[in-house]
Amino acid sequence: MYSRIERCFSGCMKSRRFFCFFTLLLAPLVTLHAASPVPSKPNIIILLADDLGYADLGCQGSKEVISPNIDSIAANGVRCTAGYVTAPQCCPSRAGLITGRYQNRFGFEANPPPSAEAKVGLPVSERTLADRMKAAGYATGMIGKWHLGHLEPLKPYNRGFDDTYWHPHGGVLFPNSKTGFIPNLYRGKNPVNEPEYSTDAFGREAVAFIESHQREPFFLYLAFVPPHWPMQAKPEHLAKFAHIPDLHRRTMLGMMASLDENVGHILKKLRETKLDDKTLVFFLSDNGGPTGHARPQPDADFEYGRNTSKNDPLRGVKGDLFEGGIRVPFLVQWKGRIPAGKTYDKPVISLDIAPTALALAGVTPQSEWKLDGTNLLPFLTGKDAAAPHDTLFWRFRLPLPPTNPGRAGWAMRQGDWKLVKNGQESLRVRGIGGDSLSLYNLVSDIGETKDLSAEQPERVVAMTAAYKQWDAQNMEPRWGAEPLAAAKPESAILRSSSQAKVKVVATEITTTCTGNDTQLVFTPAPAARGPFTLELKMRSTAKGPAQVFWSMDEKPNFPPKQSITFDPDHEGKEWKNYTLKLPTDSLKHLRLDPSSAPGLARIAQFVLKDAEGNVVKAWIGSATK
Repeated sequence: MYSRIERCFSGCMKSRRFFCFFTLLLAPLVTLHAASPVPSKPNIIILLADDLGYADLGCQGSKEVISPNIDSIAANGVRCTAGYVTAPQCCPSRAGLITGRYQNRFGFEANPPPSAEAKVGLPVSERTLADRMKAAGYATGMIGKWHLGHLEPLKPYNRGFDDTYWHPHGGVLFPNSKTGFIPNLYRGKNPVNEPEYSTDAFGREAVAFIESHQREPFFLYLAFVPPHWPMQAKPEHLAKFAHIPDLHRRTMLGMMASLDENVGHILKKLRETKLDDKTLVFFLSDNGGPTGHARPQPDADFEYGRNTSKNDPLRGVKGDLFEGGIRVPFLVQWKGRIPAGKTYDKPVISLDIAPTALALAGVTPQSEWKLDGTNLLPFLTGKDAAAPHDTLFWRFRLPLPPTNPGRAGWAMRQGDWKLVKNGQESLRVRGIGGDSLSLYNLVSDIGETKDLSAEQPERVVAMTAAYKQWDAQNMEPRWGAEPLAAAKPESAILRSSSQAKVKVVATEITTTCTGNDTQLVFTPAPAARGPFTLELKMRSTAKGPAQVFWSMDEKPNFPPKQSITFDPDHEGKEWKNYTLKLPTDSLKHLRLDPSSAPGLARIAQFVLKDAEGNVVKAWIGSATK
């Protein structure tokens, strides 16, 4: 009897030891699972294109652009047909999106001019959406084009983003031909050697971010470059559009194919990690497309800054406050939570992204945050049949001297009605004429073709009063541009050779070099004692050495012995500063040959100093500190 009990007890002890051993084996797995729960809060992804035209997606009606992956966001979610951004230019538009506040509230009116670009950006007084999502327990990531400040406090890793893989201002696609790497690309604070096409690199990094943060809620802001200038497409994508005769349009379509391909990689990763029903995805552009002009022949040279985008059926382009400058493709997907394949025609704006994300993060915006958007989910799901906004506003002033306020414009949309003052100079350049207020009914006239202001004067008065009330809450622009010394812009260049097509504005001199003898002759300099120093800031895509000549005669005369030669950087990726010593005791005129081969040269600073370092004359820009 005893032996049977003893055997039973012994067996129980063995079983207990096995159970304890098995429990110890399981413990790390249980702990690991507890430390990495599937997120209860949904993820947020913002996919931002650059300079994308309103009509340049398949889901927006294009028969040329191949965009099945981007189109799938509309097919699986909502396409907002009246989606807006806060400015018709990239920097202020991004400032509004990332803060959820009209950028005019804090004086971020337009892209900084070249003379101020390295010193200004999104004010540190403004909290970003990343700051707020991080405080709510989200992992935060920023990939791609930043363009909101170069100073250390303004960089993305100091603006609420944990993981960053970023370029200061975008505008780069292929690696540098000399180094084999994309210039000025960073992971956090550290430069990286990136050998891939930037669209592919940014897509790869986004996939890696999702993979590494799949077990915690994350916020990812991904700002692609296409279809922004420079016009550069991968050969395999160019080949897909060999039937398109226009080289410029063919290239833009190839760039869009790369963009769509990488959006596809991101969506695929969400499906693989079973996060597609736990992730709210926004896709939009930072502003309307800079369409460009009809080209004289299929393979004509690229038109600088233009990308052959299409804004049909809208009027206007990037830089305008007509619909073509501020109404953009605006797609929203949250599988299983918002309707699939729906269009939404009431006005929404990029300001709405922040309060929508915060609502999903369980954050109640405080009144002192002064956010200007609204949570879109009740409207997109049909729970709220009202419009998200009674009124939307825009104020946009290109950075010009106070003596030339003609480019200052504003607009507002109230219900179906839009009142707009697009700016005298902008209208004149585009052959539209006038700078008076114009009124349109956007439901019956989306192309803004019929001005109804004369028929509805009371509406014009009431809307103008509403705009002024809103604008009274805004700051004046934090930056402008320096006047061109005492000269008018058109007199800054005394003469140019026939091989230089010159355009002078307040912030820069743009020269299209059409041959190998490009000459810019600058107006007479005041009497001063040499030797002299010339401070030059230039950005060039031309080729060959550059020269500076000086003349001591009343009439310009530039013998070869009165010149110096230097080798500028013609990669065109960054503004470059040059300090050039002119070994002469006197001079009356200067001549700059920015290259010895065709291309584009942009000059943001041309300042002459005397032997004591005093400024003799600043034709454009101001003296460096």
